[in-house]
Amino acid sequence: MGTRRLSLGCTFVQWSQLPVHAVFQVEPVLDQIATIKDEEWVSDPAIQTRTYRDIYGNRCRRMMLPAGRSVGEVFMRGL
Repeated sequence: MGTRRLSLGCTFVQWSQLPVHAVFQVEPVLDQIATIKDEEWVSDPAIQTRTYRDIYGNRCRRMMLPAGRSVGEVFMRGL
C-alpha cells in the first residue's frame, strides 16, 4: 500500500456582545502515527494566539475573541 495523503480543515464563526477567552482543541497530537507536513491557522479579525499542551498532551490554542463577529480557520496537510 502506498502513502496516503490527507488534507483537512475547519471553520469556526463566533458572535459575541463582549470579548471572550476561547480555547480550541482541533489540532492533532504531534506524536501520533500521522505526520503533519504543514498547518495554518487564520483568523478574521487577526487575533494573537498562544499554543500549549494540556495535561493529556492535547495541543490547545488560546485566544481572546473580540466583541462582534470572529472567524477562525485551521488547515492541515499530512501523511
